[in-house]
Amino acid sequence: MSKVAKIASALLLTGFVAPAGAAWSGPAQAPACQASEGRVDIEGRQCVASPDGRRRVVIDRGRITVEENGNARAAGMMDNGDIAWNAASTGFVVADSGGSGQTSFFSYVDVRQKVLHRDKRLRLAAVQRYAAVFKCAGPGVQVHAWFSGWEDDHRVRLSVQEGVHSKGCVHRDTEAIQIGFIANVVTGRIEQVLTQAQFQKWCAPDQHPEYGLCLVPPEPVY
Repeated sequence: MSKVAKIASALLLTGFVAPAGAAWSGPAQAPACQASEGRVDIEGRQCVASPDGRRRVVIDRGRITVEENGNARAAGMMDNGDIAWNAASTGFVVADSGGSGQTSFFSYVDVRQKVLHRDKRLRLAAVQRYAAVFKCAGPGVQVHAWFSGWEDDHRVRLSVQEGVHSKGCVHRDTEAIQIGFIANVVTGRIEQVLTQAQFQKWCAPDQHPEYGLCLVPPEPVY
């Protein structure tokens, strides 16, 4: 008896009945890819293609996989958030968020590495720098690093601030609670601390009020 016939016989013996109109299906079809950068929802299966078209990041229920030339390599897990390739297609940012969405956990995946992983050195460096500036201490401290864009193939813009539920950082009433950094994802080092004026060049008109340096005055009501 052939292998296919044996499987069919086993299904009949177990009482399996295919639903009306059902058909056997092969491997799950690859999702249509977003180009270079995209918002990822961990429900279902999504894809973000590299700029050169050679690779793609597939997120399947939070699992991160990099596919290239028919091969797939695991690169960790993520929550809802953003995937953003650099222009050289040598790596991508994973900026995931959890809870109310007012958190951000920045990391970088270098696809040139033999074993892929989420490199979190830069996030830790940014959080430590912030904690030193604002004298953050205690178990209630929550500091988050938001990805704000690529400067070039290796450097990113980060905005770092205390979380809305955090306790333990010291801020003066007149002081913005956010710091902007230019940082290198390959070395994991901060290269430049931005002034308030430099940082505000990143701000969009619809920024949320909790983004300290991007506060937008309300429009006057006549």
